[in-house]
Amino acid sequence: MNEPSPLQNQSSRCIGVCTVNKSSICVGCHRSMSEISDWSRASKQEREGINRTAASREKDMPGNTA
Repeated sequence: MNEPSPLQNQSSRCIGVCTVNKSSICVGCHRSMSEISDWSRASKQEREGINRTAASREKDMPGNTA
């Protein structure tokens, strides 16, 4: 049986709500369009950086109480 690669284990923030706002940021995962398109080719470190950036965007969104 094939084991998933470490890159495949890096969780995407995608929640299946694929709609972008006026700033071209997905309202579901809070990633930019370029971050979403780069995800499949990104290294583990790059994916971690994308996830950190997206989490920061989510936290800073108006109306977020987290």
